[in-house]
Amino acid sequence: MDSKNNIYRLLEQLDAPAFLVKDGTIIAVNPIAQSHFISPDASIENALGAYYPDYCQLKNGSLFLTVRFCDTDYPCTIHTMDGQHLFILEDQMQEDQLRAFTLAAAHLRAPISEMMLALDALPKEDAKTRGQLNRSLFRLQRVVGNMSDAGMLLHSSRKENTDLCSLTEEVLEQASALFEACNIKCTYQLPQERIYAHANSELIKRAIYNLLSNAVKFSKNGHPIEFKVEKSANRLLFSVTNLTESKTVPANLFNRYKRTPTIEDPRYGMGLGMAIIKSAAGNHGGTVLTQKTDDGMMRITMSITLKKSSTVVVRTPVVIPDIYGGQSQALIELSDVLSASMYENL
Repeated sequence: MDSKNNIYRLLEQLDAPAFLVKDGTIIAVNPIAQSHFISPDASIENALGAYYPDYCQLKNGSLFLTVRFCDTDYPCTIHTMDGQHLFILEDQMQEDQLRAFTLAAAHLRAPISEMMLALDALPKEDAKTRGQLNRSLFRLQRVVGNMSDAGMLLHSSRKENTDLCSLTEEVLEQASALFEACNIKCTYQLPQERIYAHANSELIKRAIYNLLSNAVKFSKNGHPIEFKVEKSANRLLFSVTNLTESKTVPANLFNRYKRTPTIEDPRYGMGLGMAIIKSAAGNHGGTVLTQKTDDGMMRITMSITLKKSSTVVVRTPVVIPDIYGGQSQALIELSDVLSASMYENL
């Protein structure tokens, strides 16, 4: 009874539209959800639409997807709680918070560039010190890149016909080589066939890097991470599995960037990596599922819907800014988990 009361109290305290679902029916809503015309006793199946089968497979952990109420789509995170599901919707306020990161990042890029130029001018005899400084700057550059992109990627529209398997293989080959040099074990499995879809290749690539980085950060020492890509009906699934010390999936995993600053495990970072993974899934009609497997492993699966454009689009060539400063994207995206020795000769 206490557990049930705690869930209802949590529902009332949330500052976002939220409601509880049991056996496919909404059983309780908070005042903010009521203002969005979400009411008890309604079936959740219509709101989920094509995502309903994904929801039915949710047994533990959390699931990110899109729901529709009153002709409006809402990004939504679903948490499993004592046989019930807590739905938390994201609204415009959260988008504004992410865009604030973009503004801050714009003002941080100049001093970072100046520091990197100053480092290049230093004597190169002390390779160890250079490696530590370079790695720190690469980590800072990654944080600023995530801040810059978090708001801009909410409604990413630049998609092209993309060979997703080749794109993924390129990322995994580069990451695996760097991991091997740092004694990090990583295996991966890809479909034999080439799979094409209308997709934002840069967004997908950044999501894969963040999946890998998170898996390595939270893996027990010496335990390998496994990355798998497989096709399921009209979806492509990207899953990473690793052994962690945590016995449960953190409840705020998808929205950690909103938390109040406090003393915590530094591995969690700002939480914008998961925001980018969410953006990749949401912009491609997909989901993100975090769950514990039967053998105690942690698995995060990002899915995207395989769509092909039915029209031919002629685009004006666009020069995409090099946000990596001519450096390796892999070295920047994985800087949180690679050793400083990888950055000594840059």
